[in-house]
Amino acid sequence: MPSLCQAGFCRPPSERLHETSSEERSTDGEVDSVVVCRVEELRMEKQLPGAGMSSFDLIHVQILFERLCLAKGSTFVDLGCGRGEYAIEAALRIGEKGIAYAIDLWEDGLVVLATEAEFRDLPQLRVVAADICSTLPVDGASIDVCFAAVVFHDLVQEGCAESMLEEAHRILKPHGRLAILEFKKFDGHPGPPISVKLSPDQVEQIVAPHGFARNEVTEVGPYNYLITFESVFHAAAND
Repeated sequence: MPSLCQAGFCRPPSERLHETSSEERSTDGEVDSVVVCRVEELRMEKQLPGAGMSSFDLIHVQILFERLCLAKGSTFVDLGCGRGEYAIEAALRIGEKGIAYAIDLWEDGLVVLATEAEFRDLPQLRVVAADICSTLPVDGASIDVCFAAVVFHDLVQEGCAESMLEEAHRILKPHGRLAILEFKKFDGHPGPPISVKLSPDQVEQIVAPHGFARNEVTEVGPYNYLITFESVFHAAAND
C-alpha cells in the first residue's frame, strides 16, 4: 500500500510551511527546544481559524491513554483530529513500527500538524485530509483503535454518525476498540448545550447497532468521559 502522501491525501512537501535544518535536532534524535518554539510560533502565526479550546487541555491524558491500551506497533486512527494533540501523543506511544492516522477536513490544522510531525520526526504519523463520514483511505480490518474526541455529538447533530460508525467498523480489526471521548451531560460550559451533550447510555444506543459491544466508561476529567467499545461480528458490515 503506498503512503497516504504518495496517494495525494497529505500535503506535498512543497506546501510545508517550514523546513527543518539539521541544527534543529539534537544528536540523539530528540526534538530540540528550538523546534518546539518554532512549532508554537507557527501555531500562533497561523492563528488557526476555526480553532476553539482543545479538549486535550481539559482531560487527564495519562488516564485516557491507559484506557486506550496502545502498545508499541499499534495502529491508531484519530477521527476528526483537529489540532492533532491526541494523534501526536498516540504516535509517540506506538513508536515507529506503528501507524497513527490523523484525519480531518480542517486544512489549516492539518498543515500545522504535518509540519509539527516533521519537526518531531514522527514518520508513523499520517496526516490525512478526508471526511470521516465517508469512505476513508485506510485498509479494512487494519486498525487496533479508532478514537473520536468530542466530535461524536456533532456527527449526531449532522445526521452522519451512523456513516462514521460503519466506516470505523470496516477499518477496525476483529475485536478492535472504538473509543469515544465526550462531554458529561451537564448544563453549562465547556462543551455544547446540554441538549446536544450525550450521556454514555445515549452514545451506546447509537453505537451498538453498528457492530460494537460496550466495554467501559471512564471519567477522564471534570468535564469529560471516555466510553470504549469492542468491534464484534456485524453481518451488514461484512456482506
